Amino acid sequence: MGFYRMATDDDFLRKMAEIKIPEITKESIMKNKRVEVRNIRDCRIITKEGLFTCKDRCHEFLSVVMAYDDHISGRIIFTDYSTKSLK
Repeated sequence: MGFYRMATDDDFLRKMAEIKIPEITKESIMKNKRVEVRNIRDCRIITKEGLFTCKDRCHEFLSVVMAYDDHISGRIIFTDYSTKSLK
C-alpha cells in the first residue's frame, strides 16, 4: 500500500530543477505548455544525449509544469509520502 500527501510549491520547484534539460528548453516548454520538436533538438545539441532520453525528459518536465499549473489554480495534487520531491 502506498501513502500520499498534498504536494507543495517546493515539491514542484525542486522537481523542475532536478530534470536535466537546458534552461532554454525549460523556458520554452513553460511558455508554450507543450513539447515541440525544437525543444528536443535543442536538448540533444546542448546535452549530447540521445533522442529518446531528451524526449522523455522534456515530457517529464511538461508533466510537472502542467501539474504545477493545476496546483496554482487550486486543484489538489498528491505526491508520494516521502522526504523526496515528486517522482
